[in-house]
Amino acid sequence: MSALLDNFPEHNCTDFACHWAALQTSFGDLKANQTSQLSARRLLLAKVCQEIRSDKGLWNQELKEKSSWALTGSMSSLQKKVVDHSALNREVKDLTNSMSGLQSKVVDLPILYRKLKAFMPRDCTDVMAEGNFQDGVYLIFGGFNTFEVYCDMNFDGGGWTVIQRRQDGSVSFARKWDAYENGFGIITGEHWLGLRNIYSLTVLGGYQLRIDVTQCDGSKYFALYDDFSVGLNLLDPEKDGYPLLANGYSGNAGNGLVTHSGMKFSTSDRDQDGREVHGENCAAVHDSGWWYNNCGNTDLNGVFSEGYDSKMKWSKLDPLRFVETKIRPNKAPTCRCCRKSH
Repeated sequence: MSALLDNFPEHNCTDFACHWAALQTSFGDLKANQTSQLSARRLLLAKVCQEIRSDKGLWNQELKEKSSWALTGSMSSLQKKVVDHSALNREVKDLTNSMSGLQSKVVDLPILYRKLKAFMPRDCTDVMAEGNFQDGVYLIFGGFNTFEVYCDMNFDGGGWTVIQRRQDGSVSFARKWDAYENGFGIITGEHWLGLRNIYSLTVLGGYQLRIDVTQCDGSKYFALYDDFSVGLNLLDPEKDGYPLLANGYSGNAGNGLVTHSGMKFSTSDRDQDGREVHGENCAAVHDSGWWYNNCGNTDLNGVFSEGYDSKMKWSKLDPLRFVETKIRPNKAPTCRCCRKSH
């Protein structure tokens, strides 16, 4: 309207036709100006919408892989673009409203994470402290991530978290590094819990290790270690090779880890034993993954066989037909609250 008044005809124009022509000119200029502005805004809106569409996949990926505050930052960036243009703000209002529910859920994720860490069982001892006394599969929060474990609630007071079992050869242990790091097998049967998960459980120490083995002739033995961990106090355990710590031996099986404690974990595609045999690493020789020390005399992940060809070994007790490895806190508390600081 201000543009219309600015272009209104001079006062000395007394002819009606003169006034009418000037008025039409002013309206024409105003229409052209508004059309130009509207076109520019539409182009800007189209550009923002295109960015929104192109970022949609990234937001979905961020929900799965990145921290909640990363997605919140992306939303903030989009809001700034919208707020800077009042006309566009009205145009994308519906979109912003539809995303607000998602954003509120994302913002709540750190809170949910803290609650998860505080109230989910950290291991099978915590599971038992919550009143669960049946052997079976339970979901735990190991300190960095959630995963399923098999809990032994009956042996020697219960609360044992099983990290490895060999019993019938149904699962191949001839695996590469990624498999041994992430875990494999059937949790209720033969399985390896995974270096990442074992590290998550024991990184702060305070765990004991129990190993039960059965020879091909049916003889049973055990080894107990009062101090066990994988990657103790390490921030980047993969880079450092998930080193083994096993001290304080007792039992009747022999101290099968005496030369393995302190060693890095090796697989056929990642040789970290520091020694070679006939040009090959120990993991390649044994076709498995273990904390080898010059190939050593213990390998509980060796090739399974029900007969005397079994390559599962423990100290001088090879060959073996059954192995179960489990852990629990070396001083099990009587209540959950005692362990929340972990």
